[in-house]
Amino acid sequence: MIEKTVESTNLSTANGKSKRWIRFRKDRSATPDAAWVFTDGSSSGRFAAVIVHKGGGMIERRTGFEPMTHTRNVGAELNALLLGLEHSPKGERVVVISDYLGIGAWMTGNWKINDPEVARKVARANALVRERGLDVLFVHHAGHQRDDSDFTKYNSEADRLCSGKEIGGSAEETAHGEEPEVLPLRPKSRRRRGGPRVRQ
Repeated sequence: MIEKTVESTNLSTANGKSKRWIRFRKDRSATPDAAWVFTDGSSSGRFAAVIVHKGGGMIERRTGFEPMTHTRNVGAELNALLLGLEHSPKGERVVVISDYLGIGAWMTGNWKINDPEVARKVARANALVRERGLDVLFVHHAGHQRDDSDFTKYNSEADRLCSGKEIGGSAEETAHGEEPEVLPLRPKSRRRRGGPRVRQ
């Protein structure tokens, strides 16, 4: 099941007169009552998903690559969504956080789809939600954030995985289809980190 309302941590986005399907979300923490999937894609064709499992006991990082198409980073953003849903725990409450508003807007039916590639990937994502019995909420969390919240931390990790950079001094990305590296959840860092960059 997919909630039809998208949440955004950006107040101006949530308050837009033409966006009654968006509500403001103040809390930016990955609470232990759900699985949290942070996704990002780049125009290079790389995409990534950081999955914080329910209970907060471990995190899983996955990456993939597909050659760039005419959809550029938008296609990669959707590939990241597919990757995250493919590896989300079955039958669980899942919150998907992306810095691209279109992910939630398309998945909730609030944006019209005009591109066949986008339509195909959104259809596949909806099928994954049904097949895996997921209860999904979509959250928009803009890039270039400077707070020390969980949302900014894990969105930044997904962004760095898309660029092939290492996290925490060791390579933690995994090739698409390989077994992921699953690590205990680290204590929250107090260092401020910027969010990912997405071309819209």
